[in-house]
Amino acid sequence: ALPNFMTGKPESFLSLGNFPNIPLLTGVVKNEAGDSILSGYKEEVEGKLRSIPDFLNKQLIPSLQNVIPFFGNNSQQLIPEAFRKYLNVPRNGNIQGALMKVSEAVNDAVFNVPAYLTVDYWSKKADAYFYSFDYQSKKSYGKGFLSGLPIVDARQSASGQTGHGDDLGFVFDHNDIFGRKMPIDTISQRSTDDEKVMDVFTDLISQFARTGKIAGQNGASMPSFSGKDNSYISITDKVIPMQNYKFCEMSLWTGAVQKLMSPGCDLLRVTGETVQRLGQDTKKVVDLVSSPLNVVKTPVGNVRNAILPNVNPTNSFSKKIRKLGFFR
Repeated sequence: ALPNFMTGKPESFLSLGNFPNIPLLTGVVKNEAGDSILSGYKEEVEGKLRSIPDFLNKQLIPSLQNVIPFFGNNSQQLIPEAFRKYLNVPRNGNIQGALMKVSEAVNDAVFNVPAYLTVDYWSKKADAYFYSFDYQSKKSYGKGFLSGLPIVDARQSASGQTGHGDDLGFVFDHNDIFGRKMPIDTISQRSTDDEKVMDVFTDLISQFARTGKIAGQNGASMPSFSGKDNSYISITDKVIPMQNYKFCEMSLWTGAVQKLMSPGCDLLRVTGETVQRLGQDTKKVVDLVSSPLNVVKTPVGNVRNAILPNVNPTNSFSKKIRKLGFFR
């Protein structure tokens, strides 16, 4: 969550720089959706995949695009051809592969992109640190902390996949969101590796709270986030500075065409000719800085300032996906 002094739409505050010059620490769990798409929502999503032609490209992606709070400059575009390569599901009835792609797309659009955009804009005014909680925990702490949230309730406790809210258990111990101790049988005893991760994570947070900076285990200062290299911090039983956080995926979802055309994103094969050919066929990102009043008046998802693709998202699926609890 953003600091409580932000009382309006986050994308407006961030793009206009209406926030104090203070450091920010934010991050995501490596796989926020966990196994929810492969378990609690499996039957529903499988039904869509089997009954709706080209469901991923024509309905899932547009629905997810419509809930991303786009802001920035008018040079940004969403490239349909690149999204098809991003999904890259063989047309052979591979339902399991398609389910994995649904999970990946939900992770990127709903969790990773908003966090990335937040830290990117914050870093233009103050130091900002972005972490990815990459430790593979066998304990679903999020099911205790965030019980009642559909994306959490849809997960299987015994799957061993780290998901939304599981990182909280390494900060606040075996408590629910109200600070109450969870039943002993809810979560087994923490392992030695778990203890190491808890020490590393809580030390990182306490350092940041005291100094506004983060140091590695050797005492050297960690670099703050830079949009040039998507620098971030990987958290396992160690704190490791990394670069290029989902570089191509974030560029794809945020319409950063020039980054998509870099050699590192060759798998998506976006060329200057592709961008030029799209021309006016691809809707442009709303520029809140130069035209703060020229925004979409009808909310899309839970935001007003959003890109509107050429295809209309399927209403039934939009309603269904909101039941996941993401877009309320």
